[in-house]
Amino acid sequence: MNLQAVAGVQVSGYFANQISLLVTPEVANSSAVRSTCRQIQRSFMTRHSAVPVDTAQGSRAMLLDSIKANMPGLNGTGIKIGIMSDSYAATNANWHLFTDCQAVNQAIILAEGPDDEDLADEGRAMAELICYVAPAAQLYFYSAYLGEAAMAQGILQLAAVGCNIIVDDVQYFAESEYSPGPIAQAVDMVKAQGVAYFAAAGNSNGGAWEAAANWVVDQDSGKVLHNFGTAENPTTSLQLSVPRELDTDFYYFLQWNEPFFRNTAGVNGPTSDINLYLCPGPVITDECLTEYVDNNGDDCEVLPSDAFEFGGFSVPASDTTPTSIPVTVYIIIELADPSPADAGNGLRLKLSAFPETGLTIVPGQNGAKSTASALVPHSNTQGAMSVGAAYYRQTPGYGVTPAVLETYSSPGLQPVYYTHLGSLLPEPMLLQKPDIVAPDGTQTSFFYGQNSAGEFHFYGTSAAAPHAAAVAALMLQQNRTLTPDAIYTRMRSTALDMGAPGYDRFTGFGFINGKALLVSG
Repeated sequence: MNLQAVAGVQVSGYFANQISLLVTPEVANSSAVRSTCRQIQRSFMTRHSAVPVDTAQGSRAMLLDSIKANMPGLNGTGIKIGIMSDSYAATNANWHLFTDCQAVNQAIILAEGPDDEDLADEGRAMAELICYVAPAAQLYFYSAYLGEAAMAQGILQLAAVGCNIIVDDVQYFAESEYSPGPIAQAVDMVKAQGVAYFAAAGNSNGGAWEAAANWVVDQDSGKVLHNFGTAENPTTSLQLSVPRELDTDFYYFLQWNEPFFRNTAGVNGPTSDINLYLCPGPVITDECLTEYVDNNGDDCEVLPSDAFEFGGFSVPASDTTPTSIPVTVYIIIELADPSPADAGNGLRLKLSAFPETGLTIVPGQNGAKSTASALVPHSNTQGAMSVGAAYYRQTPGYGVTPAVLETYSSPGLQPVYYTHLGSLLPEPMLLQKPDIVAPDGTQTSFFYGQNSAGEFHFYGTSAAAPHAAAVAALMLQQNRTLTPDAIYTRMRSTALDMGAPGYDRFTGFGFINGKALLVSG
C-alpha cells in the first residue's frame, strides 16, 4: 500500500477552514488482514466468485436468521445508509455483474474515490454485507479517500441527503488521539441530527504504546530525551524488532496530549516541540537520517502545526539478509523546545505503528507487546458506535459461546484531554470503547483473494461495522422513533458478554445480539 504523504485537497463547507492533511488513509483492513492465524491478500477485483455466495452467514452469526425467516418483510425498507470507504466502482467496469443484491447495484454514489491504483472498491464490499442483512435499504456512498477534512464534509453531506445511518472503515494516520479532530467532530454533529454512526474499531491490537513523558538529559548528547526505563536504569531508546519484509513500508506515529492546530480552526496549537527519531542504534547519530531509516523533519518550531510526528523505513528489495532475521530499529523521543519552559512536564506520549507488527518491543523493555488503546480515533467519540470483530464461525449463531474476538481487533480506553477548540477538559474523558463486537470473515462476491473453495471472504473490523449498521437499519424499520442514543443503548445492553460481565476494553459490551434487538413477528 502506498503511504506517501500528498497535498491536502480543497473542500468547501463547514470544514473548509481546516487543514486537510492527507496521509493516505488506512482502510481498517489495509492491504491485508494482519493476524497470527490468517493472512488474506487483497483482491484487485479482476474476477468475481465462481461459486454461490452464502448470504446468510452474517445474519446467522448475529442470531437474526429465525426472526428474518418469520418476517420476510423485515428487510430495511425505508432506511437510508451511507457508506464511507476507499471506492465503490473504480476497479472493474463489470462490477454490477458481481452480485444479485440489487441494493448494491442501485447505490447512489455521491463521491467516488480518487484516481489511485490503490483503490479496492471496499465500499462496495461493505455494501454487499449490508445488503445481505437489510436488502431493501437505500445505499449511498461517499469516498473517504479525499482527505481528512473532506471526509468530515462527506459525513455532513450523507446526513444532508437523508441517511439515517452512516458507516465507515477508514483511519487517517494523522487523526488526533487526545482531542476530537475534523472527522470526530463531524460524527458528533450528525449524531446530534439523529444519524446513527458506526465506525470500525481498527485492526491494530498490539500496535500502540502510551506512557507519561519522563524527560531526562542525555549526558552524551545534551539532548532532553524520554526515558523508557526507570530512574535507576534509564533507557532513552526503545528497541523494536520488525519483520524483514522487502519493499514493505513501516510507519511510526507519535502524538502527545496538546491541541492540534487544524482541529481548532487555528484557535490553539501545541506549545512543545517534540521530535521522533528512528535509528539503527540506541543513540541519535547522523545514521538516523540516512539509508532506509528516516524521521519526520516537521516540528512545532513554526506554527501552525500539530502535536504529531511520523517517521518510517522500508527494507529495500536489494537487501540480502535472510528474511528470518528481523530488522532492529530504535525509537528515540526528544523534547526539543518546550515553550513555556515547563510545557514538557505532565505530557503523555502515544506511539503507534503501521503495520502493527512493527511495534514488537524487544523483551525487557515494557513487555513484548504494548497494550495501549489502538482504536481508530474518530470511533472514540460519543457520537459513534465503535465496532470490533469476531470471526463469524466463532459466534453463538454457529454454536460458539462466548464469541471469540479476532486477535487483531483494537482495544480501547483511550483518554481524550481537549475539546475540539483545544480547551483542556477538567479531567480526561475516558469512553467505554469499543462498544460492541460484530462478525467478520463472511463471504462477498469479489472482495479479497479467493480461498481453495473459490470463495471470497471479507475480514477485519471493516466487515464487522457494516454488519452492525445493517442491524440498526432493521431496528429503525421496526421503530422509526428510535434515536441514535436509543439504538446504541439497546445494542450495548443486550450484547452477549465475551468475558467478565459488563464492559471490557477489548470486546466492549459483547457480541451483538440481533435476536434481542428486534421484535419477532
